[in-house]
Amino acid sequence: MKKYAIWFALFWLGGCTPGAYHTKIDYGDFTPRTLAAKSWAALDHRHTEGVWAYTGKCLELYAQAGRVVNAMPPDVLTVAHKESELLSNVAQCFLVRGEALFQQKDYNRARWYFQAILHYYDKSEVRDASVWKPSEFARQRLLEIDRVKEQTEKAE
Repeated sequence: MKKYAIWFALFWLGGCTPGAYHTKIDYGDFTPRTLAAKSWAALDHRHTEGVWAYTGKCLELYAQAGRVVNAMPPDVLTVAHKESELLSNVAQCFLVRGEALFQQKDYNRARWYFQAILHYYDKSEVRDASVWKPSEFARQRLLEIDRVKEQTEKAE
């Protein structure tokens, strides 16, 4: 009888725990704007699973289109609002991934995401409360990564 009680308890506890530890990811309407906004919110809350899920979905669906938009001539990109918004949201997703890795001190992987912005999404421009460029932020982070690497090399 004790054996059945133990098995029942293990089964019951095992069935209850996944809901407590696993968060359901709500992608919203799957637009790049929504996915970028949700990835920023996940980063703010240090919700790593959310950061990877939202940025991953955005990059899966829109990274290639973002590269195509980045290759457009600047005068066309200025007129094409939807395309420039797509480019900015994709760049933000790369930025959020890089920033999450930077915060975790995984500088080598963070470097890759920041460099991707500079190589493939350098024309992106975010227009929210102010106007800023993800490429400028990525350059600053790359300089910080270089400084940290220099300091650790000197310390060794």
